[in-house]
Amino acid sequence: MEPDNPLRPLFRNVSAIKGIGPKTLPLIERVAGPFVRDVLFHQPLRFITREIVENRADLVSDQNAIIAVAAQTIQRGRSRSVVQCTSTVGPVELVYFNIPPQRLKSWLPIGEERLVSGKVAFTGQRVQITHPDKVLTPSAIDELSLFDAVYELTQGLTARTFRTAVAAGLSIAPELPEWIDPHLLEAKAWPSFRNALPTLHGQGEDGTHEHARIRAKERLAYDELFSHQLTLSLIREARSGGKGIPVPGQSDLQTQVRIALPFELTKGQVETLNDVAQDLNSGSRMNRLLMGDVGSGKTVVAALVAAQVLDAGYQIAVMGPTEILATQLFNEMQHLLSPLGIKVDYLSGKLSAPVRREAMQNAADGTTQVLCGTHALFQDSVSFQKLGLVIIDEQHRFGVEQRMRLAAKGSPGEAAPHMLLMSATPIPRTLVMAHYGDIAISALRDKPKGRKPIHTVAIDMQNWGRVQDALGKAVSEGQQAYWICPLVEESAVSDMAAAEDRHALLSQAFGAENVGLVHGRLSSEDKERAMNAFKDGTTKVLVATTVVEVGVNVPNASIIIIEQAERFGLAQLHQLRGRVGRGSLQSSCTLLYKSPLGETSKRRLQVMRETQDGFRIAEEDLSIRGSGDVIGTRQAGLPKFIFADAIRDAELLNTAASQARYLREKDPALSQTNAGKAARLLLRLYDRHHAVDLISTG
Repeated sequence: MEPDNPLRPLFRNVSAIKGIGPKTLPLIERVAGPFVRDVLFHQPLRFITREIVENRADLVSDQNAIIAVAAQTIQRGRSRSVVQCTSTVGPVELVYFNIPPQRLKSWLPIGEERLVSGKVAFTGQRVQITHPDKVLTPSAIDELSLFDAVYELTQGLTARTFRTAVAAGLSIAPELPEWIDPHLLEAKAWPSFRNALPTLHGQGEDGTHEHARIRAKERLAYDELFSHQLTLSLIREARSGGKGIPVPGQSDLQTQVRIALPFELTKGQVETLNDVAQDLNSGSRMNRLLMGDVGSGKTVVAALVAAQVLDAGYQIAVMGPTEILATQLFNEMQHLLSPLGIKVDYLSGKLSAPVRREAMQNAADGTTQVLCGTHALFQDSVSFQKLGLVIIDEQHRFGVEQRMRLAAKGSPGEAAPHMLLMSATPIPRTLVMAHYGDIAISALRDKPKGRKPIHTVAIDMQNWGRVQDALGKAVSEGQQAYWICPLVEESAVSDMAAAEDRHALLSQAFGAENVGLVHGRLSSEDKERAMNAFKDGTTKVLVATTVVEVGVNVPNASIIIIEQAERFGLAQLHQLRGRVGRGSLQSSCTLLYKSPLGETSKRRLQVMRETQDGFRIAEEDLSIRGSGDVIGTRQAGLPKFIFADAIRDAELLNTAASQARYLREKDPALSQTNAGKAARLLLRLYDRHHAVDLISTG
């Protein structure tokens, strides 16, 4: 960092703080981070307000009180110790767990007065405090704060030590030039950045006032959203300004594929293809996200885009996150493109070494024109002769680095390949703005003609025998069905056990030859064997875990039963339901639930019965669960906010996006105005160094 950079104090290592030694340093780094800034950005979980109480009548249950006590006896149990005390409020019990008696005697010498602080409870006539947070001598009363922040810490790191680190960090925090528009700052009654920090930690003049702390945190959340929106603006500009492989808008091969389709394209598919054609012919590199509801025809669009790029003489890489999905993509690409003389191949780490070597050689010398596969595609040993387009399905399961490694396989001296990302999970507008502001968006909202609505019902698990009987009747009439087993816990082994148990029961009911099984711990060969048997109708019922959630396409399957549906998220239920309704038969989805249901589960099942619109379901899922898992925000490619929340702070996000656009229009390089120069500091403050690198040094 530059010597004259005003952020320098905030990026000093925590070890520079007095009292932070070699033992404490790694503990603080673990909970907060290596810099003073990280300590100051580690928000309190809550605050404790203490009162000095001398009379029993003034005590209130669950109150944080300070009481003067004198220990009388220490009763030791196996893991629990009780210190019996006298005090002005009457008998007091101090309860400790796993504290050695000798340590308790040093803290609370028999007969000597001590000040103890903690949450009060009543047990008969006694006042009880479990694990007092403070024990001090009367002379140390000045050390006992009546108002304290409580932080998420780790074993070995005391609250007192961390508060000391916070206080030291606040003492050196600089006053920075203001990057927020003055009118907005005044309208929101926000403090300056320098004043927001102590208030956030419950310190300073306003720290004990809740409304002041709310304003301080809101200001810091805005700072974070503003820096992120500036970053997205800079990345969009850099990407759109990058040279792209020239691909003509007219493509005979694409026309041939389109003519061969046994159905008409939807309005959304046609609009997306037009947008993509403009991207490919613009001279700039395409970077587009295609969102499509279940069964909206994303793969058909991908194949038509691939045909356009193939016609220009380039190769295509198509990647899916799982063996099942990657194989499905390969089969569909092969079905659509191979009849026109296009060589489509498949690459996976699970293939035998000779087959894998041949696939890699064919991609390297250009024999293979479309290479589909899993994560194996971005390995260093895989190369292409002339890569022009990268298609990534369920792209949120891959991090930015993985996508970049695949995109970097273009020919030396050539522009980077175009990028088409696909998601079967419609993403709410708020999250699109927060997480995908750096790429163009296309959305397929309409379904192909002839698709019938899926009849959806919710049935109590107590009636599962009736459901099994109805399924048996349907199977005897030639229908096929999925039986989805419940999510047991975050364990593939437990989910496998649930699937195997249900497989055994249904095999007994319908005959082992009619029931297949797929779960995540099967080998690729066994999964493929089970899926093929289901596709060709050999088995009538497929018992499965969520490995069939995305990408599996069996048009003859018209029934799906989801066991203990209350355990699944709303978006996941919608994805699972999308495995049926792909053929001409009327399809149904049965949501088996275990009562009693909580309010959230009731709402999920109600939404599933009310609508099949994936975009509405995504919005509902977002409102129920928040932004955490809706689009996989734990993936490496998505930002993790410290203060902000894309849902709670939607209004702030809109304001930040508007202000970022305004500032970039006024000062594109963030170097000509005071606000622009201050915004550079903001980008560095939130570690958006890559964004700073995208703009001129001014």
